[in-house]
Amino acid sequence: MVNHQQRESLAKLYMMIITLGGWAIIIGAFTQLHPTPDSLFILLLLIFFLGITEYYPFPVWKGFTTINFPIIFIILIMYGLSMTIVVYSMIVLVVNLLHKRPIRSILFNPAQLVISVFITYIFVTSIYSIDELAFTSNRLDGIMTYLTFLIFFYVINNLLVDIVLWLRPQPYTFENWKHKLISESASGAFSFLYGIILYVLGNQNRGSADVFSFFFFFSPLIAMALIGSSFVRLNTEKNRLKRMFRLTRNLNTYMLKDGFAQSMTELKDFMNCDEVSLLIKSDDWNIAFPSNYLSISREIEHQLENMKTMVSYEQKPGELKGPLSHLFTKDMRSFIYVPLRMDHEIARLYFVTD
Repeated sequence: MVNHQQRESLAKLYMMIITLGGWAIIIGAFTQLHPTPDSLFILLLLIFFLGITEYYPFPVWKGFTTINFPIIFIILIMYGLSMTIVVYSMIVLVVNLLHKRPIRSILFNPAQLVISVFITYIFVTSIYSIDELAFTSNRLDGIMTYLTFLIFFYVINNLLVDIVLWLRPQPYTFENWKHKLISESASGAFSFLYGIILYVLGNQNRGSADVFSFFFFFSPLIAMALIGSSFVRLNTEKNRLKRMFRLTRNLNTYMLKDGFAQSMTELKDFMNCDEVSLLIKSDDWNIAFPSNYLSISREIEHQLENMKTMVSYEQKPGELKGPLSHLFTKDMRSFIYVPLRMDHEIARLYFVTD
């Protein structure tokens, strides 16, 4: 049976392979770019729209998803595979940097998306001619080509992500997979409907499309991303404040009483962490939650006394994880110590792990 360390190593190896492969494709695409692309203003507008939809994902049921596939497809048929790969990867890279994600995710996310686009393009162009990706064919052929590209892109992209989620030590349950499938299916269905409109309008003889045509065509898409994301963020913040108020009230009411364990469970859910512990100091330090631990050593007490502010640890080989890391399993990766002070002395300490 594969243990925690082996699963972690497999996940890291897989991410490294995908990252190296994806960035090799990106570097190769850079060398194939034309110095002066046609319709520069249209390209800049599409890049701007792509950045907005990537930064502001659209809410779907219990998650979020991007709704930018139609923009990616337009860049592909107008400017080619190399430009699409470069633009898409740089947008995703910048968005991940702005969200301050870990360096592995910053490099992995654009790489796996680029691999998805690259493999899908190779497969689809082996079945259909390049003209059928544009608007020179009849309407039905164009829609079928678009649908084929859409399906293969979503399948490959989600498969690459699912593999790393299955490999990592943290549990990836059927419920997690179902929520992700519903979100991605909704994104794919919306992209398909937008693609139908794209081909219906694209096959009409209305002259060449200019920057204003693309602006008005994609404006509803951008508006949906902005409004949907903003609404959910406001609603999430409102719910967070309500939960914080209820949690604070319960902790004050049930501290060390019958409902205390339930309040700590609410705290764990509110902070979205795997485990939480509370230590209370009277004369000595005592572990109030979980209740199966009764005391701690003098050495650990001394380390806790020296914690003046919040301290965090990341689980890395050869590095300390703090004095209380032994309370929970080795599967935990992050450890946060939050001392609560009264009259300049530590009265309580929350220990949170993830």
